[in-house]
Amino acid sequence: MGTMKNPARDINEALKQCEKRFRTFTDLSSERYWEQDENCRFTLVSGSTSEHAIDPESLVGTFRWDRGAVPVGDGGSWDKHKAVLQARQPFADFLFKRFDSKGELRYISASGEPVFDDKRRFCGYHGIAKDVTREKREELMLRLEHTVTRSLAVAEGALAPLKAVIRAVCETEGWDGGVYFRMDDEAKLLRLSPEECWSIENPAVKRYVGGMRAVISPGVGLAGQVWQSGQALWVTDLGADARATRSKLARETGMHGSFIFPVISEGKTIGVLAFFSRELRHPEERLLQAIHVIGSQLGQFVQRKQAEDILRESQEQLRRFRAAMDSSVDLVLLVDRTTMRYLDFNQTVCRALGYSREELLKLGPEDLVLRPRDLLPMGREELERAHDELIANPGVHTGLRVVYRCKDGSLLPVEVTRTALSSGSSYITVVISRDIREQIAAENALRESEERFRSLTQLSSDVYWEQDDQYRFTSIAGRGLEQVKARDFQFIGKKPWELNYLNMSADDWAAHMAILEAHRPFHDLELCQQNASGKKAWVAVSGEPAFDAAGAFKGYHGVGKDISERKQAEERIQYVANHDTLTSLPNRVMFSEVLKLALQNARRYNGTFAVLFIDLDRFKIINDTLGHEAGDKLLQEMGARLSQAVRTSDVVARLGGDEFVVLVREVGEPKQVEAVARKILSALIKPMFIREQECSVTASIGICMYPADAQDEQSLMKNADIAMYRAKEEGKNTYKYYSEESNVHSFERMALETSLRRGLERDEFFLDYQANRDLHTGKITGVEALVRWQHPELGMVPPAQFIPLAEETGLIVPIGKWVLNTACAQNVAWQRVGLPPLRMAVNLSARQFADEDLLKHIAGALGESGMKPELLEMELTENMMMQNAERAGKVLAAIKRLGVRLAIDDFGVGYSSLANLKRFPIDTLKVDRSFIRNIPQDSEDNAITRAIIAMGKSLNLTVVAEGVETLEQEAFLREHGCDETQGYYFSKPIAGNQFAELLRRHIESPRKWKSATGESGVGDF
Repeated sequence: MGTMKNPARDINEALKQCEKRFRTFTDLSSERYWEQDENCRFTLVSGSTSEHAIDPESLVGTFRWDRGAVPVGDGGSWDKHKAVLQARQPFADFLFKRFDSKGELRYISASGEPVFDDKRRFCGYHGIAKDVTREKREELMLRLEHTVTRSLAVAEGALAPLKAVIRAVCETEGWDGGVYFRMDDEAKLLRLSPEECWSIENPAVKRYVGGMRAVISPGVGLAGQVWQSGQALWVTDLGADARATRSKLARETGMHGSFIFPVISEGKTIGVLAFFSRELRHPEERLLQAIHVIGSQLGQFVQRKQAEDILRESQEQLRRFRAAMDSSVDLVLLVDRTTMRYLDFNQTVCRALGYSREELLKLGPEDLVLRPRDLLPMGREELERAHDELIANPGVHTGLRVVYRCKDGSLLPVEVTRTALSSGSSYITVVISRDIREQIAAENALRESEERFRSLTQLSSDVYWEQDDQYRFTSIAGRGLEQVKARDFQFIGKKPWELNYLNMSADDWAAHMAILEAHRPFHDLELCQQNASGKKAWVAVSGEPAFDAAGAFKGYHGVGKDISERKQAEERIQYVANHDTLTSLPNRVMFSEVLKLALQNARRYNGTFAVLFIDLDRFKIINDTLGHEAGDKLLQEMGARLSQAVRTSDVVARLGGDEFVVLVREVGEPKQVEAVARKILSALIKPMFIREQECSVTASIGICMYPADAQDEQSLMKNADIAMYRAKEEGKNTYKYYSEESNVHSFERMALETSLRRGLERDEFFLDYQANRDLHTGKITGVEALVRWQHPELGMVPPAQFIPLAEETGLIVPIGKWVLNTACAQNVAWQRVGLPPLRMAVNLSARQFADEDLLKHIAGALGESGMKPELLEMELTENMMMQNAERAGKVLAAIKRLGVRLAIDDFGVGYSSLANLKRFPIDTLKVDRSFIRNIPQDSEDNAITRAIIAMGKSLNLTVVAEGVETLEQEAFLREHGCDETQGYYFSKPIAGNQFAELLRRHIESPRKWKSATGESGVGDF
């Protein structure tokens, strides 16, 4: 019985043989067989591991797009491939890339088809895959080499191709960025060029590029080592490589792989290229080979472009040099020593001498050059010797003057600069000639000017001086030397601050030296020295910096003028402004400053002091009985006794009339003040003889303590005055302290203040007008508006009573505005009835001057009334200007820009000096009535008045004398050049309609009007 065959076993055996043959085939093949389930997960991967470098077992259970796989094409997106799978479509040669376990980039080509069961249900995919890395790398390398070759072939400059090459390498090889370090031959350094870098748009990558070293020395860092060795360098992980100088930055930015290689030309490294990636990268042999070729290409390209750039720059420099030569104002000529003919020259030579280029090329120096002393031609032998001297003495030779003969026969004087240059076996002389016709004319003019200057300095009363660049006096001349007694002092060789000027402090010199160091001009620097006789000599110095033709600072020069007489007059005026002219005691102004200083010190050091207000009893009786002269002597004696009765540290001042005030410093307790008061009373009561009459006066003293009774200047004076009136009320010849009970009259003051506020609302104010008369023509040239107050109950309130109150309370601002508007309107009203235009003067108070709306008020008054600005004159006092001189200057300048005139009222009793007056745009100077009252009898007042008039005239100001009451006063003022007068001798203040009548009658017969009223009086109100 034969053996029976088992079909199932045979089938299994055949299947095993088939699988064995398939496995053998797949193991031997470069391709892999794969299967996927219905979700496209790998269920089977078989084939050679050596070719694919990826363990097939590691792929089971994963998708094709896992493990960082990226399609080549389709913008790196899997969407298109997934759509094919979703449609159950076959695919062929689908190319994607991924990194293997060694970090190397692998390219895989896959083909597959869907698998269905016998019921056409989808079961998955199967297919084959092949590692095409070698073929793809070869393709990419060839493409890269072609890209580099094409970029370099079409490049015009050196920067763009390098950047294109870097980008091509990055995109082909998957690097995140690359940079180029260019060789700096002079500095022996590598320099990173921002224009020759490229990277992907990623913050970490950009940060890494920005943190790279911009300058690299040989052997420093990876790039420095590649430069030094000339060998490429591959770094797998920058963060872990000790050779990297930016390893910390690499770790922070996640940068790992790097490839650095030299760019070589003619065997020399001329630069270094560096690439970097966030992936770990292992050396790639094919890339190393390609980069070696690329490096050589780049080296040749860079060298060629650099040579082309150098040639282009050289040609451009030559073109610019030729253009510069032709545009030069100097004549530039090249002379061949062998032939002594001109080889070349610029266009300026042709224009200046009138020859064409062809004509000049046939000529030489012997045809054109004349000696300046005799205008005869220089012979060839003489010229050859001159050229040989240049050859024998190399260098630039300047300063030679010759004359060129032009084609038309005219002569051109020039100054020549020459130098000899070697040219092969011969020499060429470069001759640069400058036209000096204007220079010669200037030298002649300067010579004539210096001669005129010397003549003028001998005639002028000023001193002319010069200093060097170290501010030392080098010259001082002029007739003024005798006036300033300059010969008593040694100036030459010294600086101004070495000459011991009495009035200059270290700070003053520092400020002046700052002006000198800034090379700025200065004007009217006032300096004082004491000559051998002990007399002070004052000089006002002005100067300006001097520069040479090149603009270099050479020093200073200027003039000085003797101002000793003016300074003496100013000092006298200053003394008079701060002292009572009768008693020589400090006046109200000076006492105010002393009291302010005492307040500052007391507040700082918690001190105590007292103010004693003293009023002489019975003085009016003596003054009226024995006359003003006797009263003056009495006041002088009382002033002297007061000064002797107090300590030297205390201050005695006369406020006016028979009122005195004493500042008692450093008071420990009230008993000290009482002792002072008793001593004063005892000293004043002693009898004295006047005109052989025995007289005695007593005094009433009011005492105000700081800080117990008052804490400010005004309150101290007011409360001491209140206490003084209490002393008078209690029988006189006594002293009283200030107390609250003494302040009853302050309620009256408050009532007056209330009435003052209502007075403006109720139209209780009106204006009187006082005329100004021209002393030379007799005409009325101006008028001053004076405010008056008609109180409904108190009657006429004196201005001296309500003006200070209005100033203190601020009501002076609306009152002043009303006065300004009313005065302007009245002036226009007079003109409308046929009267001539007159200058209308309006007083400005301190509060008004400080008001921010002052300019608006002035412009408004002019606009509303229609009065011309030049007819308005604003009067203000010296002290108002000097309290804040800087602001005052700006405000006054703004008023002047409106076209309005400015006048200083009550001049002589404030702080002004001539130097201060010059700073302000003043038109009119009004001499205070206190200086006019006793002229021409009082010699001191006569001298002061003359000095003030002279000062005003020197500044081109209109000088007006106030308070003129007698014919003698008017005659004195006319004789000494005063322009106008104002006072009771001609006209007292009168109402607007009366003034109109006065003006009308005075126009009809001006000579008859010596006095319009026949009255005399005093006061501005």
